[in-house]
Amino acid sequence: MNSKTSFILLSFMALLLAGCDVAWNKAETSHDVVGQYVYKYVSGEVESWIFNDDMTYRESLYANESDLKKNLPSFYNTTGAWHFDGRVTMDEPLMFFDLFDKSNTYASPMKKPIKYSSISGLWYPPSGNYNAGIEIYSSENYILVRINDPNEIDKINLPPVK
Repeated sequence: MNSKTSFILLSFMALLLAGCDVAWNKAETSHDVVGQYVYKYVSGEVESWIFNDDMTYRESLYANESDLKKNLPSFYNTTGAWHFDGRVTMDEPLMFFDLFDKSNTYASPMKKPIKYSSISGLWYPPSGNYNAGIEIYSSENYILVRINDPNEIDKINLPPVK
């Protein structure tokens, strides 16, 4: 193969790879991630995450959707820092179920949360009928879904934990 053919072939391959990178790029900047996200347990409790522009977050666990909508006090709250490097990483969040306890069905939160050093997930942009989301543990269906207003929580399809 001559050098011109090699150059054209390599250029074409680079173009294909660049195209794949664009297609798989979930968020370009941390600003894409900013907003409120929720996760609803089968038992009715709701986790709320608010990601701020200043790279801080607030995580809360509410007894139910109504408490979140009415901005009533939550069971648990924590705040921390988050960062974005192609993945969304939250430092020192509370985990309301033990991912390493396979006897747990993850259908309801634990009575006492576990403080993790960090967790991370992929951010997905809104698409079609689906809101943006942060996929933390897809195998456990632990996916945070962005809402624009807490009153929207019953209007979007939140994936339940299986």
